[in-house]
Amino acid sequence: MIDVSNLSRQDQIDYYIEQLSKVEFELVDNELTEKSKIFITELGQHFNQCFYILKFKVTNEFELLDGSLGTLSFLSELLNHKNLKPLIQEIMPVHEYYELKKDVKGITSLYTLLGDLCSLLVFGGAYSSGTSLKEEELIQSVKGFIDDFLPDGYKNYDYFVTYEPWSKWFCNVAWDITHIIINRNRKELNLICITDSD
Repeated sequence: MIDVSNLSRQDQIDYYIEQLSKVEFELVDNELTEKSKIFITELGQHFNQCFYILKFKVTNEFELLDGSLGTLSFLSELLNHKNLKPLIQEIMPVHEYYELKKDVKGITSLYTLLGDLCSLLVFGGAYSSGTSLKEEELIQSVKGFIDDFLPDGYKNYDYFVTYEPWSKWFCNVAWDITHIIINRNRKELNLICITDSD
């Protein structure tokens, strides 16, 4: 194994890009059950059924490591990954290469995701006035979804969110949202992609 600390900054970046490029993905069932039903129904109603909830497992010995890349570069490499693109091409056509340019919010737990998804349903999409669920119902519906989709617990994932339309599937409007959630074991990638048309 290479001692990366002895490499120059650029060589470190090149090394981590190369390591990340060797990751192989498999699209697997998102494992959603009845616990997610209210959240999924609300999301569909308020965003015109324009969403995907995707789970990918890493199938080889490589891991989803950012190393010296920094958040924007790491996520750009990940969303443009040569082994990920074919798995989503039919549902989410990807540009030739899309480099994220805006700040990405990164959190080291899922507690912020709970609030973000609640807020998403409260405000709704282009032609929605938001959910009519009462506060406790709303929180419980989102919590049920998170518990279902990300069962390893709130502290065992890194969570990022971007509002850039990195795929042709997005409508390039204010409701373009990608939640990127990586298991701390670095062997699982989860995407929640949402858009709407105005």
